[in-house]
Amino acid sequence: MNSVGSSELRLRIGDVTVSIRSGDEPFMRRVQQAGERFVCEEPPAFVVSIDLDDGPTPDAVLRALFSLHHVEAREVLQQEELRPHVHISDAEIAIHAGREIFDFDSPNRPRLVNVLLCAAYNTVCERHRAGARNGFLIHGCGIEAGGGSILFSGHSGAGKTTLAGLAGGRPVLNDETVLIAGDNGGYRLFGTPFVGGVEGRSVGGAPLEAIYFLEHGEGNSVTTLAPGEAFQNLLCQLFQTAPLAPTPAEHRSSVRARADAAAQLVGRVPVRRLSFVPDERVWELVESVV
Repeated sequence: MNSVGSSELRLRIGDVTVSIRSGDEPFMRRVQQAGERFVCEEPPAFVVSIDLDDGPTPDAVLRALFSLHHVEAREVLQQEELRPHVHISDAEIAIHAGREIFDFDSPNRPRLVNVLLCAAYNTVCERHRAGARNGFLIHGCGIEAGGGSILFSGHSGAGKTTLAGLAGGRPVLNDETVLIAGDNGGYRLFGTPFVGGVEGRSVGGAPLEAIYFLEHGEGNSVTTLAPGEAFQNLLCQLFQTAPLAPTPAEHRSSVRARADAAAQLVGRVPVRRLSFVPDERVWELVESVV
């Protein structure tokens, strides 16, 4: 199912290299534009092969692709109507579908290329390295400030991209997905090649100083979250850690790993709520607290 005449782009996600292969030039240009600072030459640990055409894609294919981390995925992908469209192994996922499902600009649908990059990263960590991961992907905006980095998280529409646009000269790691990695009892925050709403992103690697959950407000204010509320918020925003089409045992392990990661973050990093109005003055408050 590999694309005929495909080109390749190797991207770094933390310490994992993922190869994106496709013969669709506009698609590859968009992926390269988003991940240009993460391009590398190292041998890939996982391959995402995408063959796009102008035909329609069955709804069942789209549902299956967005459910790859579910324990039922392996059985679902055996369905007759899915076999021509999706093939997975421990080191590759190959997709044949209509290019409309990879629309980068749809406001009503998660970006499928990000789902696949997340699945590739998790599969390498859980299967190739026997779960010995040091990094977790989280839905959030990472920005470097004052020698460290700050994570701003929250539901879609909470203001992550807005805050990235107000960063001024502060390096933005990503406004969609960042990587948190352990570092000598603390954490560092890294950028990712995931498609987001800002350009010119930084690779990062600065110490994580604080986590803020965003909400729009009538003024700028910061509130420290109680450990239980901080844990619940983090658990909702940490991405699934299960590999592609997990076994029941892998799924149970991923649930525990995600909960453990949230609990450890709460114990080591300040977690706060930031209510803000969309202008540069919010940074005066954030940096004075940090």
